[in-house]
Amino acid sequence: MANILSSHAARPRARRRYWTVPAGLLALAALPTLFGIVRLLGFVTGRATLPDHARVAEHAWPLVLHIVGATGFAILGAFQFHAPLQRRRWHRVAGRCAVLLGIVGALTAMWLATMVPPSADDASWLRGPRFAAGASTLACLLAGFVVAARDVAAHRAWMTRAYAIALGSGTQFFTVAPYMMLAERRSETVSSVLLVAGWVINLAVAERALRSRKPSGASTSLEGDRR
Repeated sequence: MANILSSHAARPRARRRYWTVPAGLLALAALPTLFGIVRLLGFVTGRATLPDHARVAEHAWPLVLHIVGATGFAILGAFQFHAPLQRRRWHRVAGRCAVLLGIVGALTAMWLATMVPPSADDASWLRGPRFAAGASTLACLLAGFVVAARDVAAHRAWMTRAYAIALGSGTQFFTVAPYMMLAERRSETVSSVLLVAGWVINLAVAERALRSRKPSGASTSLEGDRR
């Protein structure tokens, strides 16, 4: 009887634990999502909702596609880290949608990094890391999709890396915002390095999480996991 009671008491705690990672990722994506919505409103109304509206106004459509793709990937991707959902068909269907959205976000990120002039707070060399972030996200997504049917561990690793890079904009708020608010004289180099730090931190955390996972033995197919 005691075992039954303890088992029932443990279930709510287990459910809460499963939601810890998705909830944290959604919280990290909240600010980029909010700024994306504000940007979209600026394009729809034709008004400057953000200070750099004039700089990006002529690139509205690529930026709209980037916001939709990156936001959709961030939101759907967060739920892919919910362990119970990984054993359901929803994971596979939503995952494919997330990959498509992520590809749109990555391709447009590469285009914007090449075509849109840097802001007043960005160093000119920041184009390179921004393009590399988009290209790396795209490469990880494609690699994760290709190996999905035959190697679960590799699939999870590549998708985790793709998500970590894509969510760099959320971490960048914490690396850049304090400097922008506290520095009396801002440096383009410092602010750009802090932006790059957002991607580096996310990748480091992702790699640490992947290394800390216990080996699950031989690789199995995703289809087999969900039968």
